[in-house]
Amino acid sequence: MRLYYRGREAVVTSELFVRRQTSPRQFAIRELQNVRIAVPGGLVEALFRSQLSTREWALWADYRGRPVALYSSPDERVFNQVVRALRRALEEVEPWDLQAA
Repeated sequence: MRLYYRGREAVVTSELFVRRQTSPRQFAIRELQNVRIAVPGGLVEALFRSQLSTREWALWADYRGRPVALYSSPDERVFNQVVRALRRALEEVEPWDLQAA
């Protein structure tokens, strides 16, 4: 198992995404689909806010057929580190149809 990121709020390995925030939870990397980034209220609204530092970045995905909030943070730098780690972990996952070959 390869470790991509370890921090106070999240851990990303080649097998799991672990959220260590207020409601801890773990997700199997192989079962994450449609991973996306969201800014509450929409990006346009965020751009026009007077206090941009209060925005919270959120990482969502479909997990076992349901949308879930994987991770969120107001710290853009840490958020981007987590996103990059997850992207690297997802790149390591073999497509399901190639596993049978």
